[in-house]
Amino acid sequence: MKKEFTVRFAQMNIGICAIYDSMEKCAKDYLTDKEPLFSVFTTEEKIQEELQNATSCKLSAAQAEALCLYREIAEKIPYYDGVVFHGAAIEYGGKAYIFTAPSGTGKSTHISLWKRFLGDRVCIINGDKPILTRKDSEILVHGTPFAGKEGWQTNQSVPLGGICILSRGEKSQIMKVTPKDAFQRLYLQTYKPYQREAMEHTMSLVKMLCQKQCYSLACDISEEACKISFEALTGESWEEATATGKGENV
Repeated sequence: MKKEFTVRFAQMNIGICAIYDSMEKCAKDYLTDKEPLFSVFTTEEKIQEELQNATSCKLSAAQAEALCLYREIAEKIPYYDGVVFHGAAIEYGGKAYIFTAPSGTGKSTHISLWKRFLGDRVCIINGDKPILTRKDSEILVHGTPFAGKEGWQTNQSVPLGGICILSRGEKSQIMKVTPKDAFQRLYLQTYKPYQREAMEHTMSLVKMLCQKQCYSLACDISEEACKISFEALTGESWEEATATGKGENV
């Protein structure tokens, strides 16, 4: 029997029709009784197709359904000035910072370092695919229950403070990226909807995203890598910030 419920994230009420119970349980922190702005559903056929296409990891049918449903949401939110973005997003000091890169590059490891050295002053908004929306001249970063294999997420919306594009390096170093150079790299990490109008909305938001402070960070898994990204993004002193920090494991 299908489950119908409404969730609220990205400041939108979204109706979900799910086949498997686990979807509602996963979204328990986002449930609302408000009327949905729009609704999404998927089919057994699409779920089976998702399972067949999952070559990098083994999915359950419930996990495949979650991916299908999030894709349906990603197709609709451009009409409401939103996009699904591939990156790990954290909150520190009232600002959101996104670390983006191809899968397997070290996004989860890097935000784990922020948590380790800065403790509960860092909150993980979404560890894999947050939603970004435009509000006037500001971009907001939103948590969702769709958060990758680790499930790191919180139901909050935070103004974007900056973006780091990660790559692996033997020595940690960071460079400011111009809006022109940032565009292609950020576009690659953004969900591309099928409809032309939705794609036009997406392109417009990515162009706005490129105007925010953006850095290219070559890094290893050392404290130094965390230090240089922290200081570039926040403008604060690492030594002062960690002097009173209470580190924790994610």
